Order: sequence, then structure tokens, then C-alpha cells
Amino acid sequence: MNIINTFSTTPLTLYPGHWLYNAGVIGFLRVLEEDFGYNVTGFMTNGCVKLDRNIFLTVSSKYNQLHFSDTKKELKVTGKNKFHPNFWQGSWDRTKLKLFISSLATATTANSTCSFCVHPLHVDEASLIAQGVPQKFFEGISEFNNRILDMKMGSALTESPNAAWNLNTVLPICHLCAYLLLFAPLGLTDMQHNEHIFVNSPSFKVIWLLNLQVQTVLRRTKSIREILGLSLVQATIREQLTLHRWTAHNVEVVVKRGDKIEFVTVPGEIVLILNNREIAHKLNAIKELTILRHVLDQKWDMLLEVGYRLIRITRKENYSDPEREYIREWLPYNASRDPEILKSSSAGKRKLLNIAHQLLLLHAHIRETLKIH
Repeated sequence: MNIINTFSTTPLTLYPGHWLYNAGVIGFLRVLEEDFGYNVTGFMTNGCVKLDRNIFLTVSSKYNQLHFSDTKKELKVTGKNKFHPNFWQGSWDRTKLKLFISSLATATTANSTCSFCVHPLHVDEASLIAQGVPQKFFEGISEFNNRILDMKMGSALTESPNAAWNLNTVLPICHLCAYLLLFAPLGLTDMQHNEHIFVNSPSFKVIWLLNLQVQTVLRRTKSIREILGLSLVQATIREQLTLHRWTAHNVEVVVKRGDKIEFVTVPGEIVLILNNREIAHKLNAIKELTILRHVLDQKWDMLLEVGYRLIRITRKENYSDPEREYIREWLPYNASRDPEILKSSSAGKRKLLNIAHQLLLLHAHIRETLKIH
């Protein structure tokens, strides 16, 4: 990968904050990974993201592909596009946007406020205007508005809850955030019927890993709580994700339905349970959403009851129709994938007994985890 130039060796640290800002950072990281080949997990440390400032020079080298073509419609900035209408006027010199992006490598902290980040960063506006960047461009990105990100991402600014979690219709924004928020649509996961979701937390690594898993579990359920639960299980198993108590109590799913924003949470206690490796492996082995639902609903004693009932069924010489129906009710996935468990054969009984033992062990691990936490 070629770096165009070197302006600064001081890393740029991005701290988690407003969910929309977090989505912008995640979208930006996805572009760095997919379009530039970066291993972005290497940028994540202590919940933050640390970037070499020269990354903006690299990104600016593909400014035309990213922002003026239909390759990534979510990032297009000219005309009446869906997400950033007239962010860059059609009559303006496109190369000057490249100049703006590359100048973010040398952006500095100014005596100003930003509604989205902790440390506002601004480019040398006067210098860039002298080099041909339109003054109206800077005027247009001094406050958060539909040019930066169309408010169909949430309710009107005067409604609550709105995309900015704020009733103030004047939201100052720094130059870095004005650019990063262009990437917010790429941070969300498309569902169906104009619905999008984003798993948010106080750690960028947790956000990255959970949203990565969201895309793999969508085929199994459309329930937001179950999507979060499955994502936690998969991230715990596949990515060895470990959550601290404070982080676990601040995991939420942002749901965009049409022009409305909703927030779905799961109790921190449940998040910590699903983040337990033994529990995650048991849930993954059992593979039943019916069981996951009872964990999410904190009805774990039902796992004990179901486990014992299945053991009693396996002791029958022949299963009755109600007993087969009970198996189908609690183990629909397993019953459809392997009908043998519905039969009172030796093989069927072994398989059913194994699932029953998994349920009993799952219950025991949950109870033990509750004692610890």
C-alpha cells in the first residue's frame, strides 16, 4: 500500500461516543478493510480506534471512486442522492474534495465544540479556501444537517428521539466528524422493509465484532433481541470476545425503521451470561432459538424442567404423539434437521438424551455465572 505523503506521526485516537458517530467510524473502518486492505482490528485498543493520520491521504487517492461514482451509493456526495444530498455541489471542482480529505491528516484541535466527538478536529479552512475549496462547502458543514447525513436516518431534529438524541436544532460539528458521518450508512446492517440495525457499545472493538456477527445470524431470526443474543454467542465463540461488566450493561441495538429510531436493550446480566464461553458453546451446540429465548427472558429454570422431561421421554419404550409434539415444540430445529430424535430407536434416544444433558449443563453454568456476577 502506497502512502502519498507524510505529515504527522502522531496517531489519531477516536473514542466511542454518540451512536451515529460510532456507526460512521465503523463504516469508515469497513471501507479501509474492503477497499484498501487494512487489518482494521489492529487499530482497536482499549475500546478506542487509533489511526495513522496518513490514512486520510490514502483514502483521498480514491476520492472519485468513493464519493462520485455509483460503486458505493451510500457514500455518493453529489446531486439528490439518498444519504448526502448536495454535500458537494455539482459545479464545484471535485479535486478540491480530495484536498479536503487529505488535509484531515493534519487537522488540529481548535477552540470549538462538536456534538459528536470528544476532541474536535478542524482543517486549516483559510488555507484550503485559498487553494480553491469553496467557502460555501465549509459553511455547509459547520453544523450537522441533511447534507452531511440525510435526516431520514431518524426523526426530525425537533422530535424525540431524533437521530442526534438532542432537541437542539443547531448541532455544531467538527470537520473530521463531518467526513466520518458520511460513512454511517455503511456501519448499519440492512434488515428488511426499510429497516436497519446497529449494535452499539462503549467499545469500538465490541461494536465491530458484534456487528460483524449480526450479518451472519440474520437468516435465523428477525427478532432484534434474538439477533443480539446470537451475535453475542457467536462473537464469544469465534472471536473470543470478553466483555467487562460496565461494557455489558451498555450494549444496545439501534433500530432504524423508516424515519424512526428505536433502542433495544438486553439486561447486562443476560449479556454477561451469553458472553460466558461455556454457556455460549452449549447454546451453539443445542442450536435452538426456543432455548435462547428463555435465556433472554431469564426463564432458565425452564431449561431444567425441559431437560428432565426429555430424559423421562427417552426412558419410554415407545413415544406417544404428545411426547413427540413436546420434542417438536422445544427442539424444532433439531427435529426438522434430524427426525431421528422423534423416534424411540436407540439412536434417536441417544441423540435426545445428549440434548437433554446439554440443557442441564447449560442451566448449571448459568446458575454458576449468576453467583459470580
